[in-house]
Amino acid sequence: MSNAQMLEVTPATIAGACFTVDARELAGALSLVKPVCSLKSALPILRTVRIAPDGGGERVTLQTCNGDEFAAVSVLATCESWGAVCVPLREFEAALKGLKGSVRVSQDHPGSVTIESGGMRRALLSLPADEFPRLPETTGETFTAGSGPCFALALDFCASAMAPDRSRPYLQGVRLENSGEPFNGRHSARFVATDTHRLHGSLGSGFGVDFIVSAVCVAPLV
Repeated sequence: MSNAQMLEVTPATIAGACFTVDARELAGALSLVKPVCSLKSALPILRTVRIAPDGGGERVTLQTCNGDEFAAVSVLATCESWGAVCVPLREFEAALKGLKGSVRVSQDHPGSVTIESGGMRRALLSLPADEFPRLPETTGETFTAGSGPCFALALDFCASAMAPDRSRPYLQGVRLENSGEPFNGRHSARFVATDTHRLHGSLGSGFGVDFIVSAVCVAPLV
């Protein structure tokens, strides 16, 4: 067994969660969904991360929402229960920081989560998973980038032309669309962003459904 820190969550009395996951992967997933978590929201549920089993019990999915946008990241895990739980992201992140070795997180009863590691024991409040906003249904279509580094460079170049304020949400992102032109002998995608005063565009390899990469999701991708 590797020396990687492990996290274990046990089920609550009513609807808990029980899974084991590598803590480094969990921390990485948490950092990816954090930008979309509304940490200053007046609604407590929007300040949480929802953790639920997925993929036939072989992974868990972390979800955050700011009321307008969702972020979801899955990590490999061994699930023993189909329950889900919502934990305040900021407090959860702080409780896991610096812990090494095996970590146990248990939801002994609704409304509380306990984190244990060695002689350390910390308690956090939790919220019912069914209070978390429901993720909108999608068509199932995806976008596939031909090259990770090229994708990041094109995204980073166009991101500097995004609108800086949230009053124009459709301009606060980078649009990806099929260009219909070959790029290095492959399918190509066009990256475009504008704040109405300037327009940045780039061409890269990739194909799939046209969509907009929200500004809060750009930083983790580049």
